[in-house]
Amino acid sequence: MQLAVSLNIIEGVELITNQLILGQNVTLDLFGGKISQIPEAINVDLIAESGVKASIAEFLPKLPKQSIDQIIVSNPQAYFLEYAAPVLKIGGRLYINSTKRNPFGKLPSVEIIEQLGLKVLQENAPLDTRFINQKFTRETPRNDGTLEIPLSA
Repeated sequence: MQLAVSLNIIEGVELITNQLILGQNVTLDLFGGKISQIPEAINVDLIAESGVKASIAEFLPKLPKQSIDQIIVSNPQAYFLEYAAPVLKIGGRLYINSTKRNPFGKLPSVEIIEQLGLKVLQENAPLDTRFINQKFTRETPRNDGTLEIPLSA
């Protein structure tokens, strides 16, 4: 669900709660940037111009436990699993799309994953076709002046 406006934490929780009451599936795009590149997702980012403008650590604990169908994490900027795991439905899916050098895109040990109630289905898998047009960018340009990070990275 693409939003054309930026919501605060309270408005974001209300939006998601209303969707859940209506029996709608909820997909979150964590760290989606200014505007999510995932059409069906609600963007959650500190710089969101569309979606919920909030930190993951402040926002996710306010959502009902086991309420979110899918969480897509776009090149995370901070640790997020401890906040995402409790709100993910049993049988829900968590996708982590991250560049190879991003330390927050790396999975912790199997022991920690299991303690969070999660199970790894695929690791280092090819990019899901839904995300093939997703672009990753840098905050500061490379030496050649480019901001975009190639998908091969």
